[in-house]
Amino acid sequence: MDWIRHLFSFDGRFNRAKFLLVVLITFGWHFYWAVAGVVLSDVFGLTTNPIAKAILPIPFSFEFEGSHSLWKTAIFTLVATLPINIAPLWVAAASWVKRLHDRNKSGWWAIPLCGVPYLYLHTILICASLNISIATPTLIALLTVPVCLLSAWALIELYFMPGTEGRNRFGADPLSRAANGAPIATGPVTHGVPAFLVQSTSAREARTQS
Repeated sequence: MDWIRHLFSFDGRFNRAKFLLVVLITFGWHFYWAVAGVVLSDVFGLTTNPIAKAILPIPFSFEFEGSHSLWKTAIFTLVATLPINIAPLWVAAASWVKRLHDRNKSGWWAIPLCGVPYLYLHTILICASLNISIATPTLIALLTVPVCLLSAWALIELYFMPGTEGRNRFGADPLSRAANGAPIATGPVTHGVPAFLVQSTSAREARTQS
């Protein structure tokens, strides 16, 4: 189906409107599971795991006992919810790549612009939840500056900058009539001239040529 190709394919281009639509879809997906997680937690009395809450769209998990129980719980929850997490992450990555294609940039730019800030944020959240110090506050602050700059660049590049006009090396312009399946006019361009005048002029020219 065409909508599946639009969501999951890494080929082609996305203009800003299509990109924002995908952002809303993925946000709605996470919001749905977040609400479902809260409801299920209240109904079944499931416990909340800080790692799972930081990296998963659902804020509950099952608790293991013994050594390293927190990590075991997080890994189990992550594996158990892979179908919930892989689909929106894949769709988001595909939309990043296609939006960069619309800007006539390689999709590999999605790694530093989107992937690095995403991983950095989740690493900080997990370590904060476990009270693990992976670096000094000064080093974390120094790393936060370039990550914030990358995030700002990604925000401007993906959300605000228009795509290249016409066909580029990644495909047709998504705003063109041909790319949207609309028929391309092959007759004379009227620019507001009544159609009967154009038709009568064309017929007169045909008689003159014959």
